[in-house]
Amino acid sequence: MGQACMESECLASLFHYVCACWGGIFWGKAIFESRGVFCSGFDATEVLRGAPTFSFCLLQALDCWTLMNRLLEILICLSMLVIAVPLCAVTYLIVIATLGRPVMFRQTRDGKGGVPFNVVKFRTLTDDRDEHGIWLPDEDRLTPATKFLRRTRFDELPQLFIILAGQMALVGPRPLMAETIKGFGAEGVKRGSVRPGLTGWSQVSGNTALNDNEKLKLDLWYVAHRSTALDFRILIETIGVALFGEHRREDRIIAAEHWGKPPTNTQARA
Repeated sequence: MGQACMESECLASLFHYVCACWGGIFWGKAIFESRGVFCSGFDATEVLRGAPTFSFCLLQALDCWTLMNRLLEILICLSMLVIAVPLCAVTYLIVIATLGRPVMFRQTRDGKGGVPFNVVKFRTLTDDRDEHGIWLPDEDRLTPATKFLRRTRFDELPQLFIILAGQMALVGPRPLMAETIKGFGAEGVKRGSVRPGLTGWSQVSGNTALNDNEKLKLDLWYVAHRSTALDFRILIETIGVALFGEHRREDRIIAAEHWGKPPTNTQARA
């Protein structure tokens, strides 16, 4: 009963995101509110009246770069869903065959600005524990099949609906739990200034081969340098990681660690 209840909650969360994303697409909520394009509490009647307060708010808050990227993101997600839906069915069967139920995993993570949301994905870990009842390390709880699902990111496919709903992005720092973000201090706040992503700069620069500090530095570097071109580069490299595996990028790690620091060597002035 417990597993059935857990899976029902996961499916309910996923259904919520499906409804939210379609509502967002047709009414503009996911497009305009995902990055705060409109000011809070605007009234649609004010738009029709052409009220000066709305015009001022629009001029102050509207960011064409944000809008175009969000529209492009939605189009990419919808295109990906054509392939993702049958892959989700295959992934579902793989999880059932190797792990059994529950098939889905749900956990509360911090989104943009620290706003919590539910991440839904396919379960990839067994419930194996040591003699003290403590879960074994993740690497020891993966089966060959679920290790493949993680490497190819098939377990993350349900998050496409969360992206359409506007709570995640295609590219950005991976969503983490609130206590982890809090442990980062001020850097955690900076990291959370953008929507968490399905993939990110850390994921194509080593991912599991990186420690937490290296991932944080890479995420902060991305937040400071993000652009449409960089996002497309990360998406393309994500395909390469899925096909050929993860590799540490020492050049990127060094660049991220030294970015923003004042130069150590200064020439004496004449």
